[in-house]
Amino acid sequence: MLNYKQLLLLLILVGMSLPALSIGFGQGNWRWRNDDGDDTSATWKADERTPIVLTHKNNIRLRVQMGNTFLLNLSADIIELGYSYDDGTNWFVIEDDETSGHFVYAESPHFTNQDASTQQLSVFPGACDTFVPGFLFDTIDPLSPNNHPELDQGEGTELEFSIRATEQALDLTEYRFGLFTVFDISNETPMNLCSGTTTITLTTNFNAQQVPLAPWALFLAIALIISAKIFMVRRFY
Repeated sequence: MLNYKQLLLLLILVGMSLPALSIGFGQGNWRWRNDDGDDTSATWKADERTPIVLTHKNNIRLRVQMGNTFLLNLSADIIELGYSYDDGTNWFVIEDDETSGHFVYAESPHFTNQDASTQQLSVFPGACDTFVPGFLFDTIDPLSPNNHPELDQGEGTELEFSIRATEQALDLTEYRFGLFTVFDISNETPMNLCSGTTTITLTTNFNAQQVPLAPWALFLAIALIISAKIFMVRRFY
């Protein structure tokens, strides 16, 4: 049993039909996973297109499948992950600023930024069944130019983002996530490659929750307390 106020982080991916996107990118499947391994070994939190519940503020990873349903080659380097907390009225690109951003990219100890992705999700529905390696991202500007595959018509790829909520995240607030075709966006319409939107509901006292101590940290804290008591005994006696 946890000895701190639990965070209930509900992530609901809203099922929608495959959208027709103006630049030719189409949505595929998506899936949430734990940040406990690399591209192939990390465990999944749930099945594809399935809501998940978190009880901590540690890293979470969102894997998204996208493909080229257009007739021309398209570069995936124009896509960036953003979020909204006012029902899609305003959108904000995820960066690494914890003083203002509600979500930031979270460095993962299990992969290096822009590691190649392999095919982990079900075949892109309806089209794009030829897989092209994508990327895993955990830093700011994860989709910078010249680092990403161009997709021929009928090709698909998978992108994975390691993120976490910050102290700026609002309690009892619904967060939506989407992929965008422009950088530094605000008040723009997302591409909605994440099955329309990804919704995150933060419950009361979200920011009162504390990240649990690692076992070694707890052991160190106990050792320091014991050492301090021994010092006090020697000093006064």
